[in-house]
Parts: sequence; structure tokens; C-alpha cells
Amino acid sequence: MVNTGMKGMIPKEIGNFLRSLTVLIMNNNQITGTIPTSIGKLKQLQGFHISNNSLEGNIPTELCQLENLDELYLGNNKLSGVIPAYSDNLSALRTLSLGSNNFNSIMPSSLWGLSYILHLNLSSNSLTGSLLVEIGNLEVVLDIVSKNQLSGEIPSSIRGLTNLVNLSLSHNELEGSIPDSFGYLVNLKILDLSSRGNFGSVYKATLSDGTIAAVKIFNLLNQNANKSFELFCEILCNIRHRDLVKIITSCSNVDFKALTLEYMPNGNLDMWLYHHDYGLNMLERLNIMIDVALALDYLHNGYGKPIVHCDLKPSNILLDEDMVAHLTDFGISKLLGGGDSITQTITLATVGYMAPDNNSF
Repeated sequence: MVNTGMKGMIPKEIGNFLRSLTVLIMNNNQITGTIPTSIGKLKQLQGFHISNNSLEGNIPTELCQLENLDELYLGNNKLSGVIPAYSDNLSALRTLSLGSNNFNSIMPSSLWGLSYILHLNLSSNSLTGSLLVEIGNLEVVLDIVSKNQLSGEIPSSIRGLTNLVNLSLSHNELEGSIPDSFGYLVNLKILDLSSRGNFGSVYKATLSDGTIAAVKIFNLLNQNANKSFELFCEILCNIRHRDLVKIITSCSNVDFKALTLEYMPNGNLDMWLYHHDYGLNMLERLNIMIDVALALDYLHNGYGKPIVHCDLKPSNILLDEDMVAHLTDFGISKLLGGGDSITQTITLATVGYMAPDNNSF
């Protein structure tokens, strides 16, 4: 096992000298360059962990021919191109984590042939295509393909995923009705089918003064986008609290509406709770709960009009560089006037889940 605080590139000759290596862990470093093809010579390799680096280029096909590979963690890099067609050689693979990269290919049909895979994370890429009926052949427990460009309907064969505990298909371009076969997923605890992304897209940007910000551009083809933009502005432009995301500036005309928000480098709480590339210790969990509670207390009691968020869930809780939690996404919030009551604030929130017990934390 190798775990180093290294910089630079993976040596091209790595496969020539470490033939007995079984686990390689290089997460959370500053590794650049590409994955060398010589990695395919490490025939004993069972675990390849290299998340949270700056790797570029394609996944070499040689890596996908390691018969003993059990865990492949490549999340949060800059990998791009086509996801290789996984061969029968990967029959031992149980975890495949490719989230937060730049893959922009059609999801390979061979992926659904990995019938024994348990944890699958392809989120935050630009994958296209549809969910094939073969998805029902998987034994997967955790399946996250959110924040891509998948289209089509959810196949009824999803009923075959009887081991599934966590399913996130959010922020794609899926359509049609929710299949009745969801009723067969007896172990399912977390289901996220939200489409909040239809209100707009969020981009990371560098302002002229060097400030890194998040720019939310609203999709004006969505009839609710204008209302969402107005609510964002009315609420976030008038409230001030450490645990609420701040607006830096806004832009609004007939054809274009956007908000520039403070950037949160540590992503959202959903990622830290449910993705295997991340983790929170008990103190961090406690501090996040306190931050969220303080934000809600301010919204309910610290502003002129009580504000009901209406869509509180882990994906709407962002974390800054110090892991301080900030509540965001007020696009469907409610402002209560003097004559309003709680019973008048019924709003269809985007589909998500926050467990009422301590299991989420």
C-alpha cells in the first residue's frame, strides 16, 4: 500500500517495478498528468484510489483489464473523453467511482454488464444516453448518476435492483412517469429524482478582481424560472447571515437572468454524506447541524417576514473552505405576511430526502 503526499505525475514506469502491488492509495494530493498505460501490468492490483487530484486525459483501457480489481476510485479529477467499454475481465469490480470529472460520452452499455457491482458513482459529468433495461441486472446498493445529461424514461426493469439503498438520478433530462416498479425496491432509503436543474445551470467563474464565484444562470424557457429568480433576489438580497449563501451581484433583462453567488469549494452536504470518496468526522457533522439550525432560526425569526425554505435537504446545504455550512436554493421558498399561516405554504418541493433520525449523520 502506498499513501504519499506527492505532487507531479504518476511515473510512466510504475507498472514495471511494482508487480506485487495490491492496493494503491493516492487520494487528496496534487497529482497531475495522465494515468500511465503501464498500470495494466499490475496484475495483482485490487484497489486503485486516486480521487481528489488533477488527473487529465482518458482512462486507459489497460486499467479496465485488471482481473483482480475490486475498487476503482477516480472521482474529483479532470478526466475526460469516453468511459471505456468495461470488459468481462472486471468481474471482481465492486466499486466504481468516476464522479466529478469531465466525461462527455454516451454511457457505455457494457457498464450494465458489471452485474456484481455494489457502489456506482458517475455523478457530475456530461454523460448522455439513456438508462437501459439491463440496469435491472445489477446487484448495486448505491447508484449515483446525478448531474449528467441522461435522457429518456426510467425503465421498469429497475425493479430488479432489490438491493438498492440509495438512488440519485437528479439533474438529468429524464422524462415520463415514475414507474410502478419502484414499489419493488424494498430496501430503498434515499431517492432523489429532482429536476431543479431545469431552473438553470451553475458555473464556476473567476471575476476581474480574482474572486472565485458561482454564477447561476436561469433557464428562461422554464415558466417557473422568472418566479424562482425573483424569490432568490427578494430573499438573498435582503438577508444577512453567516450560514446563508450571499449574492455578490445580479443581472436581469428580458433575455438573460443570472446571480453571482459566493463560491463554496467543498461542495454540498449530500456529497459528503453519501459518496465514498468523502467523509465527515463527528465534530464536523455536529457543526454542520448547528449551522443549518442557526440558518433556519434566522429565516423563521430573525427577518422582518418569516421565510419558509420549503426544500431543505443535503444537496441544498453548501460547505465553504472551513466546512461551515451555508443554506442555499430559495427558488421555491415562501414569504409569510401578516395574514399568512403555515397551512397556506404548501409547496411541491423538489424530490429529495433527509432522514428524520440520526442515520444521515
